[in-house]
Amino acid sequence: MTTIQEKIRGPIIIGTLAAIGSVVCYATGQVVARSLLSGDETPPQVGSAITLFVGMLVLGAISARNLPKDVRAPRRALLWIILAGLLASTGAFLSFFALSLAPVVLASPIFAISPLLTLFLAAALLRQVERITMRTFIGSFLVIGGVMLVILSNQ
Repeated sequence: MTTIQEKIRGPIIIGTLAAIGSVVCYATGQVVARSLLSGDETPPQVGSAITLFVGMLVLGAISARNLPKDVRAPRRALLWIILAGLLASTGAFLSFFALSLAPVVLASPIFAISPLLTLFLAAALLRQVERITMRTFIGSFLVIGGVMLVILSNQ
């Protein structure tokens, strides 16, 4: 018989591995984007549009099986999904724009501040869903300290 902890452990491990995979993909993508945007031939909006289009194709293939069910989601849920998409695509464009102007070693740590903003938003908006501990707050502020060191060392 499995305990609750054992039932929870599997999804947590898979989620952690997915997060690590995400970090590897984003970090590599930023370096590739910076190398692409370092010349004058590719504007950031074109780079971000192509990236988002390819992402749409990949995610479309991954989620095609569940799409009919998801489209029938409550209207409120669809509005939140649309808002999330608008925010994510704006963030992708701003990332490309930043990488077209700033060195990747400066822009990337600034992008790393997003967990701190996520922490505050989750604490404010997801109180019933997420548990925020003091250890989480301290870790987030250590991230900010590291980002500040990188920014100051590049001046």
